[in-house]
Amino acid sequence: MISFGPAENGSLEDPLKADAAKGEADVADASGDPKATFKACWYKSNKNRYQAVEIKVGNPGTYPFNALLYHGTTCTTYADQFGYGDPLALGNGTYIFWFDAFKNDTNMSALWYLGDQTSKCMVYTATTPIC
Repeated sequence: MISFGPAENGSLEDPLKADAAKGEADVADASGDPKATFKACWYKSNKNRYQAVEIKVGNPGTYPFNALLYHGTTCTTYADQFGYGDPLALGNGTYIFWFDAFKNDTNMSALWYLGDQTSKCMVYTATTPIC
């Protein structure tokens, strides 16, 4: 299941479609480089925390998206996936994506893919900040 929303929305209780985000009017087909930055964080909903990423998009466009979650802290033992390279139309802004399985599990890591960019191996610990 894909879950995400624009960070500036203020309320992320209901996942939003990326093309409904602010800045959508500026979205154009783009090749490759979203000029994105990736920041590991926990998405918190009620008493649960979910492994998440805050992605800031600097070049609006439509990009393939994928996310891989791993057991452990080395991004080597597969646990879950979403996105599968499906295209997302993203405006110039900040978005939060999160896994909905393995909630509250601090022994996890993830790789996030947007366009031709890949995050570093992000580790989820008790000290990872809330989004």
